Amino acid sequence: MGVDAASATVWYRRAFEEAPTGMAIVALDGRYLRVNRAYCEMLGYSAEELLATGFAAVTHPEDRERSFEVAAEMIAGDVDHLDLVKRYVRKDGSILWAHLHSSIVRDASGEGLYFVSQTQDITGTITTRLTLEQRGAVLEAVAFAADRFLVGDDWEDDIGPVLAKLGQAAGASRVTLWEDRPEESGVTARLRFEWDAPGIARIPDSEEWVPLHQRFSRHAEAILRGETVLVRRSGGTAEERRGLERVGAHSILGVPVMSDGRLWGHLGIHACDGEREWSPPVVDAVRVAAHLVGAAIGRQRSTSALRQLSRKDASVREEEGRHIARRIHDELGQNLTALKMELAHLRRFTEDPARVGAMMTLVDDTVARVREIAAELRPPVLDDLGLTGAIEWVMTEFQRRSGLRCELELAEDVELDERRSITLYRILQEALANVLRHADARHVTVLLERGAEGCVLEVRDDGKGMPPDALQAGGGLGIVGMRERAESWGGELTVESRGGRGTVVRVWLPVGESPRSEAS
Repeated sequence: MGVDAASATVWYRRAFEEAPTGMAIVALDGRYLRVNRAYCEMLGYSAEELLATGFAAVTHPEDRERSFEVAAEMIAGDVDHLDLVKRYVRKDGSILWAHLHSSIVRDASGEGLYFVSQTQDITGTITTRLTLEQRGAVLEAVAFAADRFLVGDDWEDDIGPVLAKLGQAAGASRVTLWEDRPEESGVTARLRFEWDAPGIARIPDSEEWVPLHQRFSRHAEAILRGETVLVRRSGGTAEERRGLERVGAHSILGVPVMSDGRLWGHLGIHACDGEREWSPPVVDAVRVAAHLVGAAIGRQRSTSALRQLSRKDASVREEEGRHIARRIHDELGQNLTALKMELAHLRRFTEDPARVGAMMTLVDDTVARVREIAAELRPPVLDDLGLTGAIEWVMTEFQRRSGLRCELELAEDVELDERRSITLYRILQEALANVLRHADARHVTVLLERGAEGCVLEVRDDGKGMPPDALQAGGGLGIVGMRERAESWGGELTVESRGGRGTVVRVWLPVGESPRSEAS
C-alpha cells in the first residue's frame, strides 16, 4: 500500500524533530530556518533563539572563517557535501566540539536552496585527546620553568617566558602572577606579571593593590589556605561575575604560590573565550609550575639576604679597619716619631753614633711600613681623592713596587657611594696581587668606566694566563673573594684567560640604590 504525500511529510518532519543527532536547515546566508530538539539541547538555546540568529553567532570565533569558506564552496558547486570538525560556543559560554555533516539542496536548475546539517557532539572524545596533549605540553612548560629558574639569578627575568610557555601549553587566554597581602579586612593583591594571548586585552589598573576579598571572597579565603580554586561566571556570586567581567574572563583557575612555607601569591589561568574547566592532570602540572615559581622567589630572597649579610659584614670589617688604621697611624706613628727624636738626641752623646744612625733608619722603615699597613686597612686616598684618584695612587704604588709597566683608562665621571667604591678598590687590590703572585706579566692595564646601569672595572695583564682546569673550577680563593664582593651588590665578576695570552678580570656593579633582587 502506497504512502500519500501528506503522510510522508509528517513522517519526515517527525524524523527530523525526534532524531537523536542535532539537525538544522540553514539558509544560504547562514540563517537558521529549522532546528530540531537535539540541536537546541546540544547548544543550550531554545528553537526561537536560534531561529532569530544564524550559525555564525554560535560558531567559535576561530572557526568562523573556515565555516564560511566551505559554505561558499558548496554554494559555488565545488562540493555537494562536507564533513568537518568544528567548535561551537554554547549559551553558557562553554565550548562544544562537534562533527558536522552538511549537504546542499538544489532546485531543478541546480541553484542552491538551503543546507541540511547533522551535528554530533564529540566534546568528550576531543577533550580526552586534548587533555593528554595539554598535560604533555604543560609538563614541558614545567621542565622549561625548572631549567630557567635553576640557572637564572633573577626570577623576574625568567618569569615572563615561563608564563608565556605555560599559557600556550594550557591553551589559556591569559596567565597572571599576583602577589597577595593578607590584611585584617581580607586579602589584597597586586599584579606582578601578565602574559596575554594574541587579541586579549591587558588587565586595567594592573599596578594597583586590589581588594581580592571583595571580588572573590570565598575563593580568596581558599587561596589563603593553599587551595586551588576555579572561579566561573555561571554559578558565581554577583561580585564574582563583576570581578570576572572586569578582567574579561569567563573562568579563572587560581593556584597558590607558596614560598618558604608561606603564601606569597597566586597564579591565575584565564579563559576569556568561554567557560572551561581544566582537567586534573593539567591542574596538577600547573601546581608544580606554581611550586617552582615559589621556590625561585624563596631562593632569590635567601640569596638577597646573604648578599645583605655579606655587605654588612664587609661594612663592619671596613669600619673596624678604619678604626685600627687610625689607631696605628696616630698611636704607633706618634710613638715612633717620639722614638726617632730621642734617638737623634742620644746620637749627640753616644760613643757609637753609627749604631744609633742604623736604629733611626730602622725606625724610618718601620714608620713607612706602619703607614702602608694603615693604608691597606683603610685607604685614606678614597676619602681624599675619590675612586679614580685612589686607583691612580694604587697603580702608581704598584708600578713602583713591582716594576711592571702600568696603563690606566679612567673615565672622569665615575662617582660611586662609599661602600661600592671600597668594593671596587678591594677587588682591584686583589686582582693586582694575583698578577704579582701568579701572572709573570710585564704589562697591566686597568680600565674604569660607567654606563647607564652600572660601573665596570677591568684589570688586564699580558702574563702566562690561568690553567683551564683552574678557570673551570672558579679560580682560587682570591677570585672567589672578588666574586663574592661583586655579587653582594648584585654585580658580576668574570675571568677570561688563555694560556700565554694573559688574563682579564672584569667586574660590573649596578649603580642603583640597591640590587634589584632586594625588592623581591
